[in-house]
Amino acid sequence: VYPIWNQILLLEYQFQQFDSLVIDAEKCIEFFPTQALPYFVLGAALNQQGNFQKALTTLETGLDYVLKDADLKAEFQGQIGEAQFGLNHNKEALVAYELARSSAPQNAFVKNNYAYRLALYELDLLKAEKCIDEVLMTFPNELRYLDTKGFVLFQQGKYSEAKIFFDRA
Repeated sequence: VYPIWNQILLLEYQFQQFDSLVIDAEKCIEFFPTQALPYFVLGAALNQQGNFQKALTTLETGLDYVLKDADLKAEFQGQIGEAQFGLNHNKEALVAYELARSSAPQNAFVKNNYAYRLALYELDLLKAEKCIDEVLMTFPNELRYLDTKGFVLFQQGKYSEAKIFFDRA
């Protein structure tokens, strides 16, 4: 029964049980090969394990099954960006993240991750700051977003401002 599988996968994803998630998501895909969510959580888990090529293949396959859910599509594209960064394909990663942003412009999770990656790789610190500022306008007290803002400022060399955000986080 797919709803039971769905709950199991979401719980494993939420509690970051990536080893179990890989096993269960692969089984779920065998039973329900046209459901998008198992591909997404499998790709995300594989990214967490550093298996970027398999994550990329899984996510690209599953993306075809996302029909009318802009946020899920954006999160797939964001995870594709993560896999591309993991493979050191920065140009392709940036394209994937830009697609994610255009698919769901209000998706805070995607914007936060994009800002973090831009800062981590020092690719476009002004864009990183703009992305995280947009997120913080909606979620001004969310710890992970405050941390990302601090990291972006740190990468810009604005250490005293960064410390303020790290302290708030």
